Amino acid sequence: FITLLAITFSISRINTLNYKKLDNVMLVNNPIVDCPFSEFYNDNDSWRYGFDIKIEEDKNGVIKLYVYDKKWQVEEIPKMVQVEHASRRAEVIHFLRANLVAHRNKKIQTIKKLELYLFKSNQFNVSYTVKTRDSLFDRMDRRGIKKRILNDILDFESVKKDSVHLLVKEKYRFNNTIKVHVGEIIIFDTIEVKSQQELVEKFKTANSKNTAFEYIYQENTVYQDYINVLGAHFQAVDILRKEKQTVFQENKYTKTPMYTEEQIELQSLFPVIILEKFNFTKTN
Repeated sequence: FITLLAITFSISRINTLNYKKLDNVMLVNNPIVDCPFSEFYNDNDSWRYGFDIKIEEDKNGVIKLYVYDKKWQVEEIPKMVQVEHASRRAEVIHFLRANLVAHRNKKIQTIKKLELYLFKSNQFNVSYTVKTRDSLFDRMDRRGIKKRILNDILDFESVKKDSVHLLVKEKYRFNNTIKVHVGEIIIFDTIEVKSQQELVEKFKTANSKNTAFEYIYQENTVYQDYINVLGAHFQAVDILRKEKQTVFQENKYTKTPMYTEEQIELQSLFPVIILEKFNFTKTN
C-alpha cells in the first residue's frame, strides 16, 4: 500500500508540473488582460465579424500584439490586416472590426499608435473590449464599445492639425466645438466633472448635429480615462436616440426596413462627432 501511494503521488506531481508548463506556454501567446470597466457597451455582435488584437508591452516598452495566438510587431500591422481581410468574404470586409484587448492602465499613446497603423492599413472599425457589471462574473461573455477610426488619428503622426479637422468637418458640417480634457480629472468645456453620471448628463445636454467634441489627451492619460469619456459620450447619445425611437426590433437578428430607416434618421439627429488632439510628444 505504501508503494502504491508513493507511485500515485509521484504521478500526480508529474502531471501537475506538465499542466503548469502547458499553462505557462499558453499564457505567453494568449496573455490574460485586465480590460477597462465601462457602464456602457454595444451589442456584442461584432465578435462574429471581427478579430481580437491583444496588446502587451515588455519591460523595455516594446509593444507586442497577439492575434489568434500569433505574435506580431506594431510595424507588421499592415501585413496582419492583409491576412485577416484575405481570409474573409469580400462582402463582410466593410463590417470587419479589430477588437482591441488592452490593460486598463495602458497609456493612451499605445492605443492611438495602434489605431494609426490600423487606419493606414484600411482597417477603420474597432471595438474596445471592456468589462461591465454584466460580464464581471462571466468570462465567456464579451462586451465592447464600437468606434470608427477617423482622420484625426493622423495628428498622432504630427500632420498639420487644421487640415485634418477640415476633413472631419466636411463629413459632419458642424460649427461648434466643445473641448473635453481626458484624464484622471476630466474637464468638460472648462468645468471639472465630478462623476460619471454628471459627464453623461453634460454630453446629453450639449449633443447636437452641429456640435463636435474634441478629446484632448495628456501625457499621463491612460486607457481607462479614455473609456470613461467615450463610454459616457456613447451612453448619452444612446439615451437621446432611444427617447425618440418609435420602431423596435422583434429580435436582435431581424431589422425591418422601417426600423433601419428610423435608425439612420436618429443617427443623423444625434450623431457622435469626435475630434482628437494629442498634447504630448509622439512616439515613433
